[in-house]
Amino acid sequence: MSCDDPPEIPHLELPFLKLVIDLLCQGKSVRFRAPGRSMFPTIREGDAITVTPIAPDSVQRGDIILYRVKCGVVAHRLIRIERNKEGSFRFLFRSDTWGTWDEPVLAEQILGKVISAEGSGRRIRIYSVKMKIRLLTHLVASRLKRWIH
Repeated sequence: MSCDDPPEIPHLELPFLKLVIDLLCQGKSVRFRAPGRSMFPTIREGDAITVTPIAPDSVQRGDIILYRVKCGVVAHRLIRIERNKEGSFRFLFRSDTWGTWDEPVLAEQILGKVISAEGSGRRIRIYSVKMKIRLLTHLVASRLKRWIH
């Protein structure tokens, strides 16, 4: 997938997502409201997130990365980076909320890194120790809840 390939998304969303992709491919940061709940408790639905372009070789485990998928774009946490025999990379992501793994992502799908979030009039330090503890607590509680039921 290159920056020129249009994502396969519903017609009404195409102009906005195309603009986001174009701006990131031009090296510009973008800011928009998070449309889903997959990154709770780190990012809540409706929080304003800022995404800055990033080279695939600069991403690190734990980063929240915006990347292209067949149906549009997704921002999830990078969990693992793997290298195949040919030397190319694939990236493994999952949501904070459900802990489900996404399909492996190739370097050319990566658009940018979520660098900040704001919600309810306050800046959220998404990479702080406090947020990491909150995320860990959420994951443990979710697993315990599933185990009990």
